[in-house]
Amino acid sequence: MDAMFRRGRLIALSLAAAVASTPASAASPCYPRDAIHAHLAERYGERPIGIGVTAGQLVELLTRPDGASWTILVIRPDGLACPVAAGEDWTGVSAPTPERGEGSL
Repeated sequence: MDAMFRRGRLIALSLAAAVASTPASAASPCYPRDAIHAHLAERYGERPIGIGVTAGQLVELLTRPDGASWTILVIRPDGLACPVAAGEDWTGVSAPTPERGEGSL
């Protein structure tokens, strides 16, 4: 399980690095955030489930409740949202509970 957690973390860090190094406007067209949220909700049933900051921009993850589809948006400082990745079969992974002596008090 520990190896799976490290692999998931590595994938997340790689994705963040790729998003940070690619200007959002070069990756895809950008839209007002509220408009793209409405479109993704209506067409795919996706809702925001996570958000983070990288290189002065927000990165937002939207998924369907059943994980059938997902989209990653980069939100620029001017408020425009740029889709940078989308796919199917999203599965959330929770961090394993630390073993005794490993990060515990």
